[in-house]
Amino acid sequence: MAWPAFIDLLWETVDEFVPYSVTRVQPGKQKSQPRELRKLVSKKRSLWKKLKKNPSSLQIQWEYRDYVHKYRDACFRFNKVAEMQIIESENLGAFYKHVNRRIKHRSVIPPIIDSTGVIVTTDENKANTLNEYFASVGVADNGSIPTLMQCEHRHLLETVVFDEYNVSRAVLKLKANLSAGPDGLPPLLFKRLRFCIAKPLAILFTQLFSFGFIPQQWKNAIIVPVFKKRNYKQCC
Repeated sequence: MAWPAFIDLLWETVDEFVPYSVTRVQPGKQKSQPRELRKLVSKKRSLWKKLKKNPSSLQIQWEYRDYVHKYRDACFRFNKVAEMQIIESENLGAFYKHVNRRIKHRSVIPPIIDSTGVIVTTDENKANTLNEYFASVGVADNGSIPTLMQCEHRHLLETVVFDEYNVSRAVLKLKANLSAGPDGLPPLLFKRLRFCIAKPLAILFTQLFSFGFIPQQWKNAIIVPVFKKRNYKQCC
């Protein structure tokens, strides 16, 4: 029960100290916009501040509404040019990436076709279909146990010890842009807290491996199949 207690403590820390508010503009996103859009955004915000101080001013209302329309038209032209560049580049990956960004409500895994040609739509049937396919392309167990060489006693691994330094280095190598696992905690959180949790994790790992016990949570994973290529002969 040590690992679930550790995860529960992390969640309590997140609930108490991590704010739930999000920034409206991501760092660096506004700089990627053309100068015309940045100027319109700045002017629109300035008029909005004036309008909040003087909400009864019709002149400020009309001027603010005018800049809102100008900003929308400029965004439409900017997006149109960007989409034309994607189309002319004939880059299939960039096209799907752009489409996925524009789709707000979409399932993680789209409908798939099973081995009999039936379209599968429910999550349970998708998981079973993908599991059957992955099992079919894997190596089947023939039931034979390979011969193991007898090791001398001096070669036996008696203890496994984790220290704070090695755990901190391992946490630092995690990719911060990866999504969270079944515990719901992203790798970025562990990287930011590595100096605080390295020692508790080292003690926890040493105790678990000394007893030869693996928590059930470590045996679970979130697997999402990623579409890499298509069969053009079947689609044409």
